[in-house]
Amino acid sequence: MASFSQKVKNELCELLVEDGFAAQAEVSLDTVLMFSGSLRGNTLRIGTALRELAALLRDRIQTVSGQPSNVRRSRSMWHLTVNAPSLVRAIQRHLLDNYGFTYEHGFVGGKFADIGAEDVAGEGGESVFAEFTDAVAETSSVALDDIVLTVDNLAAELAAEGISRASLFRRAVLRGLFLSVGSINIPDSGYHLGFMLRGIGRLSAVLSIFRLEGLQPLESRHGGSTRLYFKEADQIVNFLAMTGAWRAVLDLENLRVERDLRNEVNRAVNFDSANLRRVATAAARQLAAIEALREVDALADLDEALRETARLRLRHPDLSLVELGQLFVPPLSKSGLNHRLKRLEALAVELGLRSEY
Repeated sequence: MASFSQKVKNELCELLVEDGFAAQAEVSLDTVLMFSGSLRGNTLRIGTALRELAALLRDRIQTVSGQPSNVRRSRSMWHLTVNAPSLVRAIQRHLLDNYGFTYEHGFVGGKFADIGAEDVAGEGGESVFAEFTDAVAETSSVALDDIVLTVDNLAAELAAEGISRASLFRRAVLRGLFLSVGSINIPDSGYHLGFMLRGIGRLSAVLSIFRLEGLQPLESRHGGSTRLYFKEADQIVNFLAMTGAWRAVLDLENLRVERDLRNEVNRAVNFDSANLRRVATAAARQLAAIEALREVDALADLDEALRETARLRLRHPDLSLVELGQLFVPPLSKSGLNHRLKRLEALAVELGLRSEY
C-alpha cells in the first residue's frame, strides 16, 4: 500500500500534466532538477521513486537540453543520467539564466523567492517569470461560485481568488520542492511534513519562499543538511492546498475529524472510568466502616437517620451517592448523604475499628 507521502506525490504528478498547467509544471519540474539533481564532473544524476515523475523529468530535460536523458530503474528508484558535457552545460545554463541557480552554490545573485521580472532573467532579456505570467494570463478566469475546485482549473481559480502570479510561481516551486525532497508522515498521533535540504544557498531560498507564502517551518540540523518541517496540522493542510493536492487535503481533514472524535470518546471514557473508580473506592470504604460497626453492635446506638443510611448502603453497595440518595423518603441530596456516610466512617475510627477513612 502506498504511503500518504507517495499518494500526495502521485497526485501532484497528475496535476503537472493537466491542460492549461504547462507554465507551472515547467517551474515545478525545474525545481526538481535543482533540488534532486547531483552534478559530479560532467555527469548530472537525478533520482526519484516515482515512475511518472521520471518520465516528466526526461521530457523536461529534452526540452531544456535538446536530448532526453538516460533512464534506468534500480530496485525502487528511477535514475536519470545526463553525461554528455554539452547537454549538462545546456541544463546548467538554463537553471542559471532562469533561476540564478548553480549546483555548486545553490541560488546566487539575489533572492530567488522574491520573484519578479527584474529578479530572474532568461535568454534575450526575457524573464522566466514574465513568460510564466504570460502563460497564466492566457488561462480564462472562472467564478469560484460556479464550479467545483479540481486540478483542471487550479491556475484560473487561484487567480480568481486574487492570488498574485508571483505567488503562483512560488507555489509551483513548492510543488517541485515536495516532489524532490519532501515527505509527509502520519503516525498514530501527530503529523509531520519535512524537507531535507543541502547547502545554505538552497536553504535561504526555500525559507524565503515559505515566509512569503505565510508558512513558518521549524528547523533541525543533521550533519551537513538542514531539515525544515511542520508539525501543526493546519500548516500542513495549508501547504497541501497551496500545491493543489486537494485529494490529500480531504484525506488529511477526514483523518483529523476521526482523530478528534476518537480523542473525545477516549476522554469521555477515561472520565467515566475515573468516576467509577472513585465511586467504587468510596463505596468500599463506607461498607468496611459500616460492617465494622455492625460487628460490635454499634449500629443500634445510632440515630434513625444514620441507621437508615447504613442499612441502605449495605443493601445497595454499587449505587452512586446520587442514586442511593433517591431511595430515601424524602430523597436525600448527594451532599447530605455524603455527610452521613462520613459520620459513620468517623465513628468507626473513633471506636478503633478502622485506622482511617
